[in-house]
Amino acid sequence: MPGFEEALVGRLLGQAAKPVLHGVRHALARRGYGRTDIYMALGRLSLNPTTLSILAQIPAGITQRDIKAVLDSPNGIEIFKRIIALQLEANSRRKTGGEEDVAIAPETGAKIKKSLAFLIRSQVAARYKTDQHQSMKFQEVRFDQLEAYTSDLFELLAERGKAWAEALVRSLRTPERALDWAFRTLIRSQLEGIDQYLEVISRSVEPGIVDFANWKRAYRKVFESRHSTIQLPQVERRLVPHEQLFVRGEFQPWSPSAHNLTSGSRVEFEGFFKFINKAVVLGDPGAGKSTTSTLLARQSFGFGMVPFIVRLRNIQVGLDGFSVESVIEEILRNRYQAGAPTGAVRRILTEGKAFLVFDGLDELIDSAAREAAAQTIDAIAALYPFVRIVVTSRRVGYSVARLNPELFDEFVISSFSQDQVGEYAQRWFSLTHESDDMPIAGVVRKFLELSRPIADLRTNPLMLAFICILYQEHGSIPHRRAEIFRQCVDLFLYRWDGKRRFGGRPNNLDLVEVALSYVAYAVLTDRHYQDGVTEKEVFELVVDPLLAEGVPDRRGALAVTRQLLELCRGRAWIFANVDDGPRQEETFSFTHASFMEYFAALYVDRTMDTPEEIVQLIAPQISAGRWEILAQVCISLRLRSKKAGAARIMEQILVRAESIVQARQGSTFRPVPSLNDEDVSLVEFLLRASETMPMASDVLRRLMDISIDHFALGRSNGLSALLNSDYQYVDAAYEKLIETLSAAIDSLAKVPGRAAQARAWIATHFGYMAGQPLIHHVDFDRLSGARTKMVSDHYINLPMSPRSVLIKSIRLHAGGALDARHSRSFVELFEGCHSPIMSFGPRSTVEWIVDCMSAPFRASLPASAAIKLLRQIPSANFVDNDLPIGGEAHQISRQAIEKACGIAVAHDDPTFAGWSLLAMAVHELWEIDANASREEILDIGEMLRFFRYAKDREIKRIVDVDSWLKGLWNIWKHPAVGSAS
Repeated sequence: MPGFEEALVGRLLGQAAKPVLHGVRHALARRGYGRTDIYMALGRLSLNPTTLSILAQIPAGITQRDIKAVLDSPNGIEIFKRIIALQLEANSRRKTGGEEDVAIAPETGAKIKKSLAFLIRSQVAARYKTDQHQSMKFQEVRFDQLEAYTSDLFELLAERGKAWAEALVRSLRTPERALDWAFRTLIRSQLEGIDQYLEVISRSVEPGIVDFANWKRAYRKVFESRHSTIQLPQVERRLVPHEQLFVRGEFQPWSPSAHNLTSGSRVEFEGFFKFINKAVVLGDPGAGKSTTSTLLARQSFGFGMVPFIVRLRNIQVGLDGFSVESVIEEILRNRYQAGAPTGAVRRILTEGKAFLVFDGLDELIDSAAREAAAQTIDAIAALYPFVRIVVTSRRVGYSVARLNPELFDEFVISSFSQDQVGEYAQRWFSLTHESDDMPIAGVVRKFLELSRPIADLRTNPLMLAFICILYQEHGSIPHRRAEIFRQCVDLFLYRWDGKRRFGGRPNNLDLVEVALSYVAYAVLTDRHYQDGVTEKEVFELVVDPLLAEGVPDRRGALAVTRQLLELCRGRAWIFANVDDGPRQEETFSFTHASFMEYFAALYVDRTMDTPEEIVQLIAPQISAGRWEILAQVCISLRLRSKKAGAARIMEQILVRAESIVQARQGSTFRPVPSLNDEDVSLVEFLLRASETMPMASDVLRRLMDISIDHFALGRSNGLSALLNSDYQYVDAAYEKLIETLSAAIDSLAKVPGRAAQARAWIATHFGYMAGQPLIHHVDFDRLSGARTKMVSDHYINLPMSPRSVLIKSIRLHAGGALDARHSRSFVELFEGCHSPIMSFGPRSTVEWIVDCMSAPFRASLPASAAIKLLRQIPSANFVDNDLPIGGEAHQISRQAIEKACGIAVAHDDPTFAGWSLLAMAVHELWEIDANASREEILDIGEMLRFFRYAKDREIKRIVDVDSWLKGLWNIWKHPAVGSAS
């Protein structure tokens, strides 16, 4: 019989394999296998117990409890996990044509045995220290026999790990394809750290079990206490529990890997944690990135992890980056007063038990520091593949220092829905409303009614808080971003002191505002002031400019500056003292970047005369992802102070963008366009600004045209923002888009160039705009109606041959007829359309049909055209087809196919028969992809039920479902089963 170790190792296998399995699933899902048979097979993976050789007898003085404690410990499980990784990597090499039998390298095996012996020896020593009543003395323990025992123990662990790895590969069925993802990013990265980890284990600085456990309990207590409240945005500082104010939002997938992970669906806050491996959370200023990441960190305790939050703006990031271990240890000592035992942070990182939050990548003002930070985080992600990491950043400008998309999945915090706006307002006014004149429900109802004209602004949590403040104070609400900030400044500077009965009100608040503009511009543009401005530096920045502004002498300028500092000292709004900074002097800082940019915009507006000067200054910053609010405020200020001032700035921005496009088009060397090109950044900025700013007719026309071209080239999603129902120029946007895209369709037959094809693709698949990232409120019927206006009859009747698959697909999706004379007509339904626009529209005609029947936005898609095509399919040549070239049908999620099956049953026989043939063909592609029989694949999901219904519906005169189920014929020339009988 096997020893007790056999049962113990069998139980521990699940614990050790769990993080590997999580990594396997995550890596598969982010490459598009998230809902396939491969992925589901992992859930059924089991390892039947086997009887292995009996271990050598445990050395005298060492107990079974000692062995159990070691193997049960984080270090023991971590060693087992690395053994599994080694065996999985070796198994992969065997399956892909490598060595016949690759064992764990002898030198690595020796280190593992040495580490096991060290852990057992340490455990025995700890037991003797805590319990003096032992049957033999510590000196008598037979440690000389430990080497032989740990050698056998290692062999047991290795054999079990090998068996698990083999079972995993068998369950994947196609290891040559399915395991390719892992050994570049997951397993091999883990293997590279094995030697380092074993060295950590064998060092005497390894924290003691008791000390480590006590520290973890103390740290969790102080962490949860420190992060249990949120500051209520209002004129006076007040902390409230998170649950009283925080509205849990949603996360929208942004990168292709994130789309694959979530099947393109938004994820609610409660379910987001399971998608996190290495994630970037993007959002606009005030979207709640820091609060969200903090709450995710608190959640991690419940998953057995240890969270560490690194505010990047608070650490020193050199050109070579930073040491994550040193930074975390310093944060623990200073911020939490919970210094970790020596070696504890390294142990947590190495074991993959850490949950790392790097907050505010965009807040590193210096571009070199931001790039260095991004590279450091990439290195951390590669070095610790099982550590979960969340990085937050503003969406604008993130691409300038983007993290490695091969490692990081990127998500955007969705704006508040209108229901969430109401929920936040209800919570905010419940916490702040003091009058009994109107019940809370009435206050909220009136607030929502008055703020409806700026519905887009109030979807941002911070802007919504500001709007709540202004409504509570004024009973009215401004409708522009700059005006909201101006009124906040007016409230905080001019009236808050009087309301709260503070003394020392400055004699001339206009000069205080001017002084703040000089400070803000200096903080914004000079890295020296990144950590705050000392009192001495405030005087240096303000006094001389005040002398030129109208203060008659230095004494008066000094007095105004002192009044500014006294006004700000001790009051947590706009510009406040933040105690002693790194230079050991009282330091002042803007409480939020939005206020800093507002005052800096005042400086720009007051010191620059022409729109050309302003655009020359702000355009490079917009391109770099900075100064968003500043630029919008500059436009708003010119709107009030100069005739056509706003229009002239917008026009100059557009002229600059157009000149960049023209220069690129005229260049003999044409580099691949990048999302952070200046012209893209400028156009997207104007699109966002146009949501609240007036826009001249000619500017809007030119903006629409260049936005369509950018979207067609896959360089920007900004076009979709114009289609939101609450966009102030939505009627003009639709009118211009229909006019421009209709013209492109007219030219397609004459000059079928790339530009015309791209615009025709947009028109034909216009309903897919409903699924674009920047869409948050869209009228499906309006999208469908616009598509109908653009797709004309002569376009549908474009000749099929000798056009490309793309042109043929466009024609079919527009409602054209299937060419039954063409032998490949059925095959081409499954082939990639080769869309000229990345991530827009269907990847194949079959996917387009599935979307028309089952997509969440199917109301905006032409279901009638899809049904028309389905009815034609049974008459096509569908038996013994060659496999499609570049087929994408097998990547359609099983849930979408099953949902479409449920809808197809309600249609007439010709439509149902056409869909049944497509479903069979897709199913056969799954069989080929998984290298499995029809029966095996049918056992997964709901497809068998559908095909049985199709058989009972008696459409045999059109489709013989029964024969297909029995494997008597196939649609494709199936390599595994053979040709049709």
